[in-house]
Amino acid sequence: MTIKSRAPVRVDFAGAWTDVPYFSDAFSGATCNAAIKLYVRGELDAHEENQAPVEELTAIAGQEGELGGDAGLSVQYESRIPAGSGLGTSATLNVVWLSLVRREPVASVEDKMKIAALAYDIEKVLGIIGGKQDQYASAVGGINLFEFGHEVKRVPVEMKEQNIEELQRRLVLCYTGKPRLSSNIHKNVWGNFRAGNEQTT
Repeated sequence: MTIKSRAPVRVDFAGAWTDVPYFSDAFSGATCNAAIKLYVRGELDAHEENQAPVEELTAIAGQEGELGGDAGLSVQYESRIPAGSGLGTSATLNVVWLSLVRREPVASVEDKMKIAALAYDIEKVLGIIGGKQDQYASAVGGINLFEFGHEVKRVPVEMKEQNIEELQRRLVLCYTGKPRLSSNIHKNVWGNFRAGNEQTT
């Protein structure tokens, strides 16, 4: 059995940093973002033979192995997006992985919101400091206002096709060639924030 999935990355128009629980749990936060036509694609192959090799697993899976008694599992990913580009690629990879292992179509917005929440929880368990907007933007797609507190609320931003086309004409996406690890940036900012550094606050 072969299962394929893809999820988009996002651009953030407003509200970045307010989606991080250090901030949103205390003050609430909101981001406005749009999924764009750059994707992380994944493919899961479940083999019947015990000897089927695991070609590649995500960092979340953590180790080579087999799924089930008589089934081997291989997962592969593909993306043209540079690592550390600032578009939420790592969160998108988690969303794709979760949609693949689900092994059934992800059709409803409710399902997509659940996958986004799980993708964030995985990063939290791994000790990655960051926000929630990347996971939700990737899982849900479209243009949305997300409100963050102890729960996440989604307000779709409805736009006419001509307005979307105009927005696309006015935006230019550039890659500087300098990747950065957002978790390190978050550690610095939120460490200062929690310490009460007035300049950071």
